[in-house]
Amino acid sequence: MYIKNIHLAYFSATFSTKRIVREIASQFQKPVIEYDITSDVLKDDVSLGSDGDLLIVGVPSYAGRVPEMAVRSLRRFLGNNTPAFIVSVYGNRAYDDTLIEMIRS
Repeated sequence: MYIKNIHLAYFSATFSTKRIVREIASQFQKPVIEYDITSDVLKDDVSLGSDGDLLIVGVPSYAGRVPEMAVRSLRRFLGNNTPAFIVSVYGNRAYDDTLIEMIRS
C-alpha cells in the first residue's frame, strides 16, 4: 500500500495524545491533515479513500472508555477500506474497552 496522506484525529485534553499520534505520523514522512476533536464535535463528515489515505486515531481512556464527545466526532469519519491505526493513551488505570469502542465508532 502506498501512503499519500495521513489523517490524524485525536482527543487530547492534556496534549499527550496529540504528541503521541504526531510522533507516529512523523515516521511516514508524508503530508498530515489534523482533526483536533478535543473541544468541538466535527460538524461535517470526513471522507477518506482507500487510495493513499491512512487514518491515525488517538484518544485517552477515561475510566476504560472513549470520551463521549470523541465518539460523536469519530462517527463522522467515513472510510472506504481506509487503513487505520487506533491508539489508546492511558495513565494509571487499565484501558478496558477503549480500543473496542474505537473500532465500533
